[in-house]
Amino acid sequence: MDHHEWIKGALRLRGSSFADVARRTGVTAAAVYYVSKGKSRSSRVETAIAEIIGYSPAEIWGYAPLAPSNNGGAMPPR
Repeated sequence: MDHHEWIKGALRLRGSSFADVARRTGVTAAAVYYVSKGKSRSSRVETAIAEIIGYSPAEIWGYAPLAPSNNGGAMPPR
């Protein structure tokens, strides 16, 4: 199972989804998908997923969390 599928499954086990994370953070479900795939980063999305799953962002993605910025920590897609 890849990392993205693990995140998706962990959210499901807790009664949540990418759409729920998107509503909670004010971004699109596609933005949540890209963060879960590691193709973009967003402090807001990473933190929301981590809170729902019960891990820290560093434990999930393996790197230090982003500092919040004026744009909510969103970075443009690569």
